[in-house]
Order: sequence, then structure tokens, then C-alpha cells
Amino acid sequence: MPDWDYLLTARNYDQTSSISKTITLGAAPPVGIPTALSIRAPGMVAAGEKFTVYGALTETNTGLIIPDQPINVSYNGKSLGSGYTNYAGTYWIDVSIPEAGTWTLKAEFPGTPGYAASRSVADAIVAATPLETAIKIAGPAITGLALIIYSLS
Repeated sequence: MPDWDYLLTARNYDQTSSISKTITLGAAPPVGIPTALSIRAPGMVAAGEKFTVYGALTETNTGLIIPDQPINVSYNGKSLGSGYTNYAGTYWIDVSIPEAGTWTLKAEFPGTPGYAASRSVADAIVAATPLETAIKIAGPAITGLALIIYSLS
């Protein structure tokens, strides 16, 4: 972002005296130590099934853990819950997604005055029922088996 110069002028009510000052506004410098946030979740779950989203928060440059910090988890902009990193810099949040579909999970660390904000994403497939989950997993294998049986007859 480019710097912008602004001239501010203050005058008294009858305009017999004034004072002016030029200020420069530009991009804010980065805030805090850069952080890295990881996210892990199952690749496939049933709609409404509880599962655990977990990961770790570390300093980007040193890899040092960052304990006792808030983490928020969402899917496609809808909040799933929040928690805090523990003494080892890791977090576990039990969640449930009621809707079937392929969703992008996001973990976010909002940042503090000492640490910069960070986020991480992962994809999860949520099937409507456990049977649908089994079909999604077994579908390609069953199709291949059906083709083999059909060609043998």
C-alpha cells in the first residue's frame, strides 16, 4: 500500500489564527511474532457425527510452541467451536457438522499484541449417513468387482 500525505488545518471560530500539520499514513507494519497454525481432521465423517479437529500453534521462525492461546474452528464460514492451546501448544476441539457435503474446515488464531494472527485449512467430506460413507469408500472397489464378474460370465 502506498503512503498518503494529508494536510490537517485547525482554525479558531473567527478564522484569525490557524495551525497546520502534515501527516503520512501508510501500511501498518506486521504485528507480533509470526505464527504457524496446523489443522488435522478426519477426511470423511457422517453428518452429525462428532469428530475431533486438532493441531498446533508455533512460532514460524523458531518452531517454539505457543501455549494458552485461543483457536477458533469453522467450516465454510460457520462456527464449529473454539478452545485453547495447551502447555504443549496443541489444541483439540470436538465438533459436528450437520450437513452432508464437502466442506473446508478452518482453524484460526486471532493473534495478540505479541503474536501475529494465523490460520490453516483442511477439507472434510461429510456424508448424509454412515451407509453413504461406506458407499463412498467402497464404491470404486465394488464397481471394479462388478466389471470383473460381468466379464467372466
